Amino acid sequence: MFSELVESINASASVDEILSFYDSDVEFLAKNTPSCRGHEALRIFYTATQKAGLRFAERLPFELHTLSPFLAIERGNYVIKSRKTSTRGRVVEGSNPAALDPTIAGTYFVLWIKRDDWVIIEECRL
Repeated sequence: MFSELVESINASASVDEILSFYDSDVEFLAKNTPSCRGHEALRIFYTATQKAGLRFAERLPFELHTLSPFLAIERGNYVIKSRKTSTRGRVVEGSNPAALDPTIAGTYFVLWIKRDDWVIIEECRL
């Protein structure tokens, strides 16, 4: 479930494909951004993220606990990089993803809930 989410975000998947990993009542909190509650708010966030050229470079879980048969919590570290690089005041698309500078790094936690499939009901990036 987790690796499919990261692959979708990194593969320039449509926002609808990314939202399919989230519950319709999702609450999403990230530093320096307004909180998002529900699919429509999260749609705005991921649309803006894609337009800004940001992508997950790493999402490394270091802890995963099953809280019940239908709840699990995941914690880990993440790095988000920009596809765009600055050259003499101009913004150009990065051609070598390995050479991109990290723009945001931190720790995250995700609360997964089992509906028909596992989906994220709460995500917090610190």
